[in-house]
Amino acid sequence: MTEDRYTRMLIAQAKKRKLIFANWRRYVAEIKKLASEMLGSDVEVIIFGSLVRAKHVVGLSDIDVMIVSQKFKNPKIKYELLAELLT
Repeated sequence: MTEDRYTRMLIAQAKKRKLIFANWRRYVAEIKKLASEMLGSDVEVIIFGSLVRAKHVVGLSDIDVMIVSQKFKNPKIKYELLAELLT
């Protein structure tokens, strides 16, 4: 990969991450909706880490999401939701 192409790729990736961080609430709402569809009312989505403390750095930080449900005692349900979220 040439340096110029690599630089363009990094810039494109940085712009994408900036957009994701600017719209993180929308993405979390989508996660909550999907989790609720699969698990019903027994679900809580928690955001934690540098983003909620307003200490995140776009390009270095990630968005920490925890999904809590009593139904996750069944590993099959947990992994089905994970597979759905990752596709």
